[in-house]
Amino acid sequence: MQTFEQALDLETWVEVLDGGSELYFDASSSRDVSLHFSESGTPPASDAVSVPVKTWPSSWDFSTSGLRSGTQRIWARGNGKIVGIRR
Repeated sequence: MQTFEQALDLETWVEVLDGGSELYFDASSSRDVSLHFSESGTPPASDAVSVPVKTWPSSWDFSTSGLRSGTQRIWARGNGKIVGIRR
């Protein structure tokens, strides 16, 4: 597992899976983080469909595993930063 910290903003999509197959993270504030799932290396359009992630006090705000390494991508944007682990 690799720990990571990623700054986010509302205008720019950032790929956060980084070629891995597992991702777990917490958001640094109660503000929303949006995720977009794709197999494209090109950042999504600004109006792309996304899934909101809310903060949870007693577990990871987001977690996923079993993804296809190097093919699937998770794009994030929001306020603040996310901190987590990925493999």
